[in-house]
Amino acid sequence: MSDDSITLTASMLPTARDLQALRMASDEDTLQTLNHHVAQLQIAHDTLKPIFESAKAAYDGAVEELRVAIAQRDSFRQTVDEGRKTSMARRLPNLPVDILNNCFEQYCLETDPFSLAQRSALLDHQMAMAPFTIAAVCRRWRDVALELPSVWCYISLPDPTKGDPRSFDAYRAYVVTVLERSAFFPLAITIDWRTVSDIDSQSNCAAVINLLAANAARWGAMHLNMSSFGSWADLLRHPTPTLQVLHCDIPDRLVIDADVSLRFLPLTPKLKSLRMLWLPIFPTGPLSALVQVLSIHNIHYISHAWNLLSGSHGLRILILASAQEQALDFAPLPVSLPHLVNLTLGHVYISIISANPGCLICPKLTRLQCGCDSLVQLDRAFQDLGRGLTIVDLCDCTVTRDGIGQLELLKNVMTFTLTRCTILEGFWEAVLAGGDAVLPRLKSLTFDDVIIDAYRDGLRHFVRTRRAVTGQKIWRLQRITFSNSLHSDRKLPSWYLAEIEHTMRETEGQV
Repeated sequence: MSDDSITLTASMLPTARDLQALRMASDEDTLQTLNHHVAQLQIAHDTLKPIFESAKAAYDGAVEELRVAIAQRDSFRQTVDEGRKTSMARRLPNLPVDILNNCFEQYCLETDPFSLAQRSALLDHQMAMAPFTIAAVCRRWRDVALELPSVWCYISLPDPTKGDPRSFDAYRAYVVTVLERSAFFPLAITIDWRTVSDIDSQSNCAAVINLLAANAARWGAMHLNMSSFGSWADLLRHPTPTLQVLHCDIPDRLVIDADVSLRFLPLTPKLKSLRMLWLPIFPTGPLSALVQVLSIHNIHYISHAWNLLSGSHGLRILILASAQEQALDFAPLPVSLPHLVNLTLGHVYISIISANPGCLICPKLTRLQCGCDSLVQLDRAFQDLGRGLTIVDLCDCTVTRDGIGQLELLKNVMTFTLTRCTILEGFWEAVLAGGDAVLPRLKSLTFDDVIIDAYRDGLRHFVRTRRAVTGQKIWRLQRITFSNSLHSDRKLPSWYLAEIEHTMRETEGQV
């Protein structure tokens, strides 16, 4: 390369003056851009400023209004509270004692502790604490409450072995206090000791049992939920002249080897409701006032249960749910229950009735719930008890066309329920073939956990036929219900239920 070319290239480089000029030009462009941006922002600012100032003024006004409103509310609340206190101080001392007594009883006994329908497992802590609550309001209320024994009649006893052992002193003090303050008023007692592993070995339990036993003459209602059978049952060997409700439960099917010759409940002239689940305890005194036996399970000596019935002519509700297989050899004497309207019988009792015609006489019976293997086993029960029945609940049964003859005995049944039953092929066709001789007054049909062959048309034909009847010999089917437990393996397909529902709807207007 020549020297001339090198000199020419070097002369092409910008000088310091050129660079300064370029930089000033660039700065000028940047300044113009910034000026334009500032102008735009100024326009936006000028536009939004009045809006912001207006909104801020509104916000400040709302804040001030809120402050004033809060102050007014607080001032008025204080005035009202002071007025209420003054009014209470002036009026409550002048409220007649009998009105206060009535108010206290309504509050403390909102749930009737002597109700025959009260569930035995229910511990009502609120009702147990109610008299202590009203006695803590003021001195006058305390004085009135302490002179009113009826509000101190309920005792609720959970497991005394839970928590700090020192807490039992308060537990026992609660029992003693209620016993003292209730004076001679009848007591409603609920004991739930199902979580106590060995009741007889617990000194705390024994102390409470002794306190209650000393006041057995005042029991009005006793609900016992115990973990096992033991010497605590001696509690029930005391005379109980005012006892109206006795419910005793222990765990299902607990094997008990007890001496039934022991005398329990020797004096219960006012007993109205009896429930014995898996306990071999039977009253030995007369039971002329008994109106409902909710349940007797696990009967080792069925003769004792039958003797109990023989003296209970006022009985209206009876549940005999379970008995030992050995009871099948029992030959009972006839028992008349002229006022019984609701009867539940387990498999063993159905067999006993079948083997001993006329052993149970119930002329006013309207509802029968029973468990059996087949309808044929119910022949004698339906012959003896079926004339006045309007409601029949059948459990754990295999329903076949062979049982149509037994259903012909149920001339007045209007509600028929099948629970955990299996309905075999041909049954519904046989019912229809029987015409007005089979369940002629049926109005309501319920299936609960049943097995039905959904691919057969028998039930659909039955529903359609009974919905379309026009004569007076056969009543029109009005309702059909299906229900299944959540974990049932007998759940019917949805399309089948939809077909039955459609059949009911499409015949709605037919007469």
